[in-house]
Amino acid sequence: MNFSKEHGYSRDVTRKLHINTLRVVDGCSVVVEHEYFEPSVKVRKRTESISLGDFDPAKTEVSRPGLTDMANNPLFTVEMERSDSEQKIQAALEMRDGSKKTILIAQEFFEMDSPEAAQRFQKALVHAITLCGGKRAPF
Repeated sequence: MNFSKEHGYSRDVTRKLHINTLRVVDGCSVVVEHEYFEPSVKVRKRTESISLGDFDPAKTEVSRPGLTDMANNPLFTVEMERSDSEQKIQAALEMRDGSKKTILIAQEFFEMDSPEAAQRFQKALVHAITLCGGKRAPF
């Protein structure tokens, strides 16, 4: 079972708004896909290939309780940041109009379906980042 596929989404009362999936490519190399279903969001899909060893296990956190989206739907987000805080992650964007572009980011996030799933996923990510050689930021 892929935990991120089973629990990696946000929703409103009637439908899923966003799905995120983490797939292991090879050991510590993973692909993260975000699919957005809300028509008002200009991005349809965002994909990054990342190395877990580039992230700071101490900066892999569950967002504060009570966080909501613009429609007041609860969000349970796991956030992680590169150890060097540099924008070196290439994110490939597929826009709703069919165009594509690439941006650079320093952080990754995963929206989960419950606070319990977010805590469990965060704990597993910290463990994986540590095993892959992730180090605390020097500052």
